[in-house]
Amino acid sequence: MYIIELFIMVILYFIGYFSQSTSRSEVYYGVRIPKSAFNREDIKHVDKCFKRNWNISYGVLWLVIIVLQHLFKEEYIPLFFYTGAIASFLTLNICHYKSYKAMKLIKSKENWNFYFPKGDDDENYIMGTMYYNKKDPSIITRKRIGIGWDLNIGKLLGKIFIIITAIIIIGGFLLMLHIPAFTKDRVINLNENALKIEGAYGKEISLKDIKTVTYENKMPRIKCKRNGATSCRKAYGYFNVEGKGKSLIFINDVEEPCIAIELQEGTWIFINKQDENITKSLYDNIKEQLR
Repeated sequence: MYIIELFIMVILYFIGYFSQSTSRSEVYYGVRIPKSAFNREDIKHVDKCFKRNWNISYGVLWLVIIVLQHLFKEEYIPLFFYTGAIASFLTLNICHYKSYKAMKLIKSKENWNFYFPKGDDDENYIMGTMYYNKKDPSIITRKRIGIGWDLNIGKLLGKIFIIITAIIIIGGFLLMLHIPAFTKDRVINLNENALKIEGAYGKEISLKDIKTVTYENKMPRIKCKRNGATSCRKAYGYFNVEGKGKSLIFINDVEEPCIAIELQEGTWIFINKQDENITKSLYDNIKEQLR
């Protein structure tokens, strides 16, 4: 998990740092300027300020995220990482906006608005990046900054795309908020008739339906998820397990010992608790009830 997180952090950093390097020749931080102006010291200063602001803000942001990940339980890591990724995008836009405003000020002082014989299209872009032109019948247009295409958010389809994107981002955040609840340690009750597991994916298992119970030194390898939730080394729900097939899992740590229960119908249930001693005690009690 940490290796993947570090890799994505590095990718996000370089995307931000070199975001202006891939822009078209006459557009600098969202402002169209003459090509001859690129070597001016005030223009270079804007670029230096952007990179400085990005380095500082991005570094502070992820330092806070990493500290929070170490202060809270591991099931909160996906939430903090998702928040960090979204905050990185917002931070990049804030840094870009400051440079955009500086470029607009320079352009206004130098009266470059009348420099372009084919017309200046700055007014058709929000912050110099988001294309907004109700008069243009086109739905997509070439990006001013970077490589690819932009949607015309002045059109209905453009607005719908923005709304759908916002819904997906908010939905993803709400989903991350629910991961800790899905992956918290389950309450397990055992009596002379049944083993009852409470919470999400909970199940009541009649002791008569249990074929075998074994104590495994480690959770068998999980091949794929059917209907479940995972967080770091935790797994809850229905998965395909190597050598066992479809299984119901309530695992706090896949590297720790677990209880493997084979049902008469041929499916498996795997359980372990946060405390290994509690897991072993539960196993002994189940074996005792099955005698």
